[in-house]
Amino acid sequence: MPFVLQLRLLAGRYLSDGFVARCVTLHAGAGRRWPEQKRELMKPTDLNDIEKVLIEASKITNHRHFVIAGSLSIIGAIIFPPDEMCFSRDVDMYPKFDLARAGEIAAAIGVDSAFSREHGVYADAISPALLSLPPLWENRLIQIPLPSGVTGWFLDPVDAAISKLVRGEPRDVSWVKAGLQCGIISERVFRDRLPFVSNVLDGEVEETLRRFNRLTGKTRGDAPKC
Repeated sequence: MPFVLQLRLLAGRYLSDGFVARCVTLHAGAGRRWPEQKRELMKPTDLNDIEKVLIEASKITNHRHFVIAGSLSIIGAIIFPPDEMCFSRDVDMYPKFDLARAGEIAAAIGVDSAFSREHGVYADAISPALLSLPPLWENRLIQIPLPSGVTGWFLDPVDAAISKLVRGEPRDVSWVKAGLQCGIISERVFRDRLPFVSNVLDGEVEETLRRFNRLTGKTRGDAPKC
């Protein structure tokens, strides 16, 4: 999607001057941190890739609105996210107004499908009832209408970071670290929302906070990479 269209769609959302500058710098030198061969082999997923998945999902379900969570939600939430946050190939998603059809989508264009082999991305069915998220997360979904007529509703970056850090796998921690380094994930907002997260086991909020404290202790002293 062109920069101007994304900027228009995000109008009214607060972006600091420093954050905008980082986005512009990233756009101007996208991928410069990777050697040429590695960058080619590890091409980040982009909004066009997600749109391909949503178009196929629309054909399967006759729906046009889809919620995208997980790592790739950052692609719709931020104009130019860091490459490090976009290397996933699975689009965690479900139809916004027909949750029961998510499995049908994954069966048709999931990980082992012909669609996945052709396009390099695939749909992964999720249920919002299983996500570890703070209250009002649905109100914070970022709506991105796409040229083909489908619409993605992308998880707010801080909400996505909470969900990922609750899970705590190494790739999730790396994703959150990249977001902190670029100023995409607000430490203050993360701490404000975390105590109220749902769908967690006993002790998981405390463990998530410990992970976050370790992570912020590391990233505070790191030079920005955006």
